[in-house]
Amino acid sequence: MAEVSEEYVNFKCMLEYFVSHLEYIQNEDTTYVGYEKYIKPYVDKNNFKKLGQGYAGHNIQNQVSKWATYDCGTIFLNVANNYGDYKTRLCYLNWEDTGVNIIAKWDENEHIIGLVLHIYHQYKNGDKTIKDRKDVGSVKTLNTLGLFDGNQPNNELMEFLDDFKKLLADDQQTVINELEDKKMERQIEQLKNVKNIIFTGAPGTGKTYYAEEIAQKMNAVYKIVQFHPSYDYTDFVEGLRPVEKNGTLGFERKDGVFKEFCALALKNLEDSAKSKEVQEKEATVTDLIDEFISDATDNSTPFKITTGNEFFVDSSDQKYVYVKIPSNDKRNELTLQKQVLVDLLSADEKIKTSGAIRDFYNRKWRTQEDSYYFALYEKLYEKKSSHTKADVKQIERKDFVFIIDEINRGEVSKIFGELFYAIDPGYRGKKEKAVQTQYQNLIHDGEAFKDGFYVPENVYIIGTMNDIDRSVESIDFAFRRRFTWTEITAESSLSILDKDESWKDYGEKPSDDEISKLKNRLINLNKAISDIDGLNSAYHIGGSYLLKYASYNKAEAFEKLWTNHLQGVLFEYLRGRPQIDKILADLKNAYFNETVENEEDSEDQGE
Repeated sequence: MAEVSEEYVNFKCMLEYFVSHLEYIQNEDTTYVGYEKYIKPYVDKNNFKKLGQGYAGHNIQNQVSKWATYDCGTIFLNVANNYGDYKTRLCYLNWEDTGVNIIAKWDENEHIIGLVLHIYHQYKNGDKTIKDRKDVGSVKTLNTLGLFDGNQPNNELMEFLDDFKKLLADDQQTVINELEDKKMERQIEQLKNVKNIIFTGAPGTGKTYYAEEIAQKMNAVYKIVQFHPSYDYTDFVEGLRPVEKNGTLGFERKDGVFKEFCALALKNLEDSAKSKEVQEKEATVTDLIDEFISDATDNSTPFKITTGNEFFVDSSDQKYVYVKIPSNDKRNELTLQKQVLVDLLSADEKIKTSGAIRDFYNRKWRTQEDSYYFALYEKLYEKKSSHTKADVKQIERKDFVFIIDEINRGEVSKIFGELFYAIDPGYRGKKEKAVQTQYQNLIHDGEAFKDGFYVPENVYIIGTMNDIDRSVESIDFAFRRRFTWTEITAESSLSILDKDESWKDYGEKPSDDEISKLKNRLINLNKAISDIDGLNSAYHIGGSYLLKYASYNKAEAFEKLWTNHLQGVLFEYLRGRPQIDKILADLKNAYFNETVENEEDSEDQGE
């Protein structure tokens, strides 16, 4: 028979002692099978501890200490009575700092017939304390586990320990998740209050990943952009972009990525405030316009303005209708806003002349486009009453999170321009504080921010940046004071390694033992970095660097991580220093040390 691990042997002794202890104190039976081996030696020396909480440091733990330590933690013996009765869940074995327990099951004759895994959790729900208890799996009889049979641990007992360990790992992950959730809830609350946050920290601390997690936790619409030295105002806010029409190259004003994002947020804000009746009305009108424009394009339908000029719908997209005017030599093409047609058709009163469009938008002058809007409007109005009513769901107000990765790598004053004023948290959602952007005069009726740009109240901004980037110094005070700055430390980033989803882009998640070794190596490496003159926590290595471990063969993964990913970063930290090779060698030795004192203590404990 193959040799059995010492842990299984110890676990068998632990269970036999637990059963013997409870049988003795419940029944005072000195003939019980385990009494002579486990209980009598302590009784004879008059140092038998009947009651106590092992997890609290009580002396009862000394009676099982030689079987209590395992690779994943320590098992504690806990015994309390309930008015002289010991057949309760107050007598149990548990993993240290958890509610992962083993309890005894008794028969009607007050003898133990088996053992079962048991989970106990206690938590607050408002002013109430909720105690959640449940057995996990089936009861294992003493015979099934092979207790007191004098043989090596059997398969059932080994599986029982394996399941007990798995429950521990699951419970630890639950605790980690709960702590992460609480941390994230606090961060979301802060973001809601301050509107703009920048996450700073050492390289690889998962700042962008964390920003995405926050947006997802908020159930927000979110978008990520990355700044770089070539990024500018036209990319971010608005600018003139080249367009080709009929072989002629021209320029059109286009919203940048941030302004476009804010327009979506503003539309959601406005639509969610509308009644379902109004939403149905606008959706019906939108369906009518799309159907009408599509037919007009396919059939080359001619239209006439009041002066008799004929025009055709050439094409359309989600926002615009493009028309051709063959008889107009000066301007034979126009771009119309679909939203203008939606606005006009949704109005309470019929628009009777093209001049009334000017009044509808409170303009001082008419535009060439008004005549063409009116011509299409009249045809659409005729079909409006007979068009099938759209069925819509009430639009839910949503949060919108705009994430700027490596915000310091761009020249922020050039990118934001006059938006420095608009992104101020104090001006969020205030139309009266709208700023005039550089191409404000080119914004047409029906477009968002026609009267000036402001950031809607449901928009939040998260930036990320590495503390040690040289470009950090380029961010001026006017920009800095509009953001709240939060550090993501390398130590806190180690929690990335515990999450299954963190590994999905790299390979299979390593075992708990491998993850523990990865964490220990990184802790030792970062301690060594801090010991170097001129370096500090800003130069630490974050946990996300270690995710690349899963991309390599396990036999060489640690070495590959150092050679391909860590050594180069550390060399850049040390560039220009004397004895760089010696310092790198010291750092490598620290990285390859897998043992580190565990400084984390949980406040949770068994029942």
